[in-house]
Amino acid sequence: TGRSHAQARHMYSVRGFPASNFLAPPQPMEWLDFNGELPSVCRTTRVFTSEHACRFDGLHMHLVAHLDETTAIDAYAERTSWTCTYVRLLDEDDALWLPAGARVECTIDVDASTDLPTYAIQVRVAGDARSPFSHVTDFSWRGDG
Repeated sequence: TGRSHAQARHMYSVRGFPASNFLAPPQPMEWLDFNGELPSVCRTTRVFTSEHACRFDGLHMHLVAHLDETTAIDAYAERTSWTCTYVRLLDEDDALWLPAGARVECTIDVDASTDLPTYAIQVRVAGDARSPFSHVTDFSWRGDG
């Protein structure tokens, strides 16, 4: 809004996050099949490849629920009772400038074995397809943030 500053290591509910600020196309970070057995603990790793040079300081997350083969609810694309979440991981001074083709690896650990699930994300970055990943930051929270 220009009236406030997002603090690092905080989660924010957001609407209207500009798609031009996305580093890469979204990928599922947690996939639940409510018709089957739900895992109580799981780990998922996703690698995002930047489509353009950009400044990386956080993650935008939103819910997509596939109800059947033809019906889906996308909390980013349409107005729903769910809001999207932005996790500001790095202070403005610590934000990383990434070239097009850089890779951001997110490893997500979920422990849903209690009434209040815990989530943890480890973020690593590589400048291109041949470079090794370097640890950038971790972030964890309980429940829906």
